[in-house]
Amino acid sequence: MRRTVKLLPILIIILFCTFGAVLTRAETESNSVAQSDTTCTTHSYTNKCDTTCNVCGNVRKTTHTYDKKWKSNASVHYKVCTVCKTKLMEKHKYSNATAGKCSVCEHVRYNGVKKIKKTLYYYKKGVLYKPKTLAKYNNIYYYFNSGKNQKSNLMFKYKNTTYHISKGKVNSKEGKLLYKYNKKLYYCQKGKWVKFNGNYTYKGKTYKVTKGIARCLSHSYSNVTLTCKYCGAVKPGCSENSKYLLNNAKLTPTKTNCKILDDKITAIFKKIHKKNMTTDQKVQACYNYLVNNIDYGYNFCFGSVSDNLIYKSDYDYTIVENAYSLLSNKQGVCDEYSAAFVAMCRRIGLNAHLQSGTVSKKGGGRTGHTWTYIIINGKHYVFDPQVQNNNKNVKNYYYCKPYNKLGKTYEKSKYSYKAKDFKNFACVNRPQKNICVDLSLTGTTQTVTTTSKQNGTSTSCDIGGLFENNIFKVNSNGKATLHLDIKGGSGKYIIEFAAYSDSGKSQLVFDKKCGKTFSQTLNFGSFAGKINWHYYIAVVDSVDTDSYIIFDNIDASKK
Repeated sequence: MRRTVKLLPILIIILFCTFGAVLTRAETESNSVAQSDTTCTTHSYTNKCDTTCNVCGNVRKTTHTYDKKWKSNASVHYKVCTVCKTKLMEKHKYSNATAGKCSVCEHVRYNGVKKIKKTLYYYKKGVLYKPKTLAKYNNIYYYFNSGKNQKSNLMFKYKNTTYHISKGKVNSKEGKLLYKYNKKLYYCQKGKWVKFNGNYTYKGKTYKVTKGIARCLSHSYSNVTLTCKYCGAVKPGCSENSKYLLNNAKLTPTKTNCKILDDKITAIFKKIHKKNMTTDQKVQACYNYLVNNIDYGYNFCFGSVSDNLIYKSDYDYTIVENAYSLLSNKQGVCDEYSAAFVAMCRRIGLNAHLQSGTVSKKGGGRTGHTWTYIIINGKHYVFDPQVQNNNKNVKNYYYCKPYNKLGKTYEKSKYSYKAKDFKNFACVNRPQKNICVDLSLTGTTQTVTTTSKQNGTSTSCDIGGLFENNIFKVNSNGKATLHLDIKGGSGKYIIEFAAYSDSGKSQLVFDKKCGKTFSQTLNFGSFAGKINWHYYIAVVDSVDTDSYIIFDNIDASKK
């Protein structure tokens, strides 16, 4: 107990000294900081990008100022700060395995021929070269189309030399041979077409070669194509024969996209087409079906195929509507006959079209008519099952005939559809619903206001009204103003307006493109008496503005 009492003063002294030292150190650090703050009145940085003060060590946030354009090397692209030269680096980014350029900096990684996943691609400055061409890879020329090596067999002209392409490449090591392409037999040597003259024996058969084109000394003709099995020569006197023309035609089968019509054609084909039929035999069967199974006469029971379809071309729609009407009712006139035959030939794969004009009559004079023609090797051949129906005693007289063999029997109309009007039965999207047109016609003795609405379920694109009951008179100055406000739809429209005097002697007709609003001053100065008028608005939802079809139901009542 005494020993503890004696140590107590010593412990107190030690604690006091330790506490004093701590206070002294804290005071010293405080004075140091205060001294630092007082000396760094303005921070000093090396440049705008430096984050730490050179005097006091203060840290700040900064933003680098980089170049606008990316720089690149083989693996990365980067931008350099214009102040501190710091680099912002990223790896190149490519949209897919065949992309030749970085999607960020456009760095070119592919140029020339590149093999990617066992396929050859041809690039020019990172972009796939689209035109047909030849390009060298491992000392062999390859054939490219749309930037990709095509495993094709053909003759191709490149830099004034025609090459024999076999399985997508030029075999420059192969010797002499004869190659059949597009009904001609070419004399080739080391992958090139050579304009050789003379006789040449190939695979045991001797040919006469003239300017590089070979012909058999003795032909062997096919009973199907009427061409030589070896050199492709046409059998004498058969160049206009339907067997030669149709059986050698390139086929691209096309459906109408109208299911009910396509199903009818399929059902008919099952009845009239047999296995291993030639193209000529199939077309002949379609022709005979229309001649022997359809009655001539006006069809007052029209079939409707437009309920769920809007065709891109009015030409296509005409073919489909008339073909369905004929095949449904087993009766029709020339318009329906020709349309049905076009639809059937298109299904087979032939380039068939409608033609309107006039034909000569037996008793003299001419009458309006529509027939079918098929384009083969750029030439038009007439097929007319409806006239054949009236002349059954003359077999196939109106089947696959060129115009020059028919004299003046057929004369085309300049107003007929053209082949370019055909759009392969392509359809466009249904028009937008709930379209409303507010119309006002002022400057008349009675201001006309009306609202027309699309019914929301119609597949057609037109909206409008016929206002023969809203007959009006124009004020003394002879001018009126037409104004439209259109809501809904695509925002692109065509307005068709027509006004007629009550006597029928004067008219004002126009059609114009318009947007959501439209105003037009109408000059009725030449009109006398009362005026009848109507308008239609066509919603332009497709590329072809002729694709619209008239509304089934409209609401065009006065407000």
